[in-house]
Amino acid sequence: MIISFTSHQMIKQIGGEFLNDVSDAHRATHIIASDGSQSIKRTPKLMIAICKGAKVVNLDWLIRSARAKEPLPSEEFLILNDLEAEAKYGFLMRETLNTAKRLSESNKGFLDGLSLHVCEGVAGNGAPSKKEMKLIIEAAGGHWISNLDTIQGKERPEEIIIISSVDPKEAKRQLKRISVAAAQRRGALCKTTAWLFRSVMMQQI
Repeated sequence: MIISFTSHQMIKQIGGEFLNDVSDAHRATHIIASDGSQSIKRTPKLMIAICKGAKVVNLDWLIRSARAKEPLPSEEFLILNDLEAEAKYGFLMRETLNTAKRLSESNKGFLDGLSLHVCEGVAGNGAPSKKEMKLIIEAAGGHWISNLDTIQGKERPEEIIIISSVDPKEAKRQLKRISVAAAQRRGALCKTTAWLFRSVMMQQI
């Protein structure tokens, strides 16, 4: 999110609140993801906000809103043609925002009904922190499982997704853990962080 001290002041001018902590990203109505000179980054804040139907706008929206002393309609300021980001992360922003809006209006995320467990050694190792991973999954409507041993027999195996690292060697080691291997034998699905983050950016599995 592109925010400077001046931007912070402009947010106040239009009666808005600057959400700095990732724990508050789910409350964002707008996320300023580019100043027009750089491609957007797939940050935890961006992914969480998208899951909650936030509008992804450029900095010009804030500047012009501050001049008008009120939040302007966001349509002409939405970031819909960032070809670099769309190619890099495998999504189309227009479709993503439309899907996210529909899901948020129904109070269901695309992971609704699913429980996800992130293997030990994934979070913070080329991926967001454990706190951020949990917030992303919950923002998408999923249920966070911290310990697979606690859910034996309580959930249908096909509703459980185990997230491992992208690196094949790391993933192989992570998936060999006793509780993870047992969940796999019961039918739990195994996916990587790449799958999860691309799904978030597409707002669909």
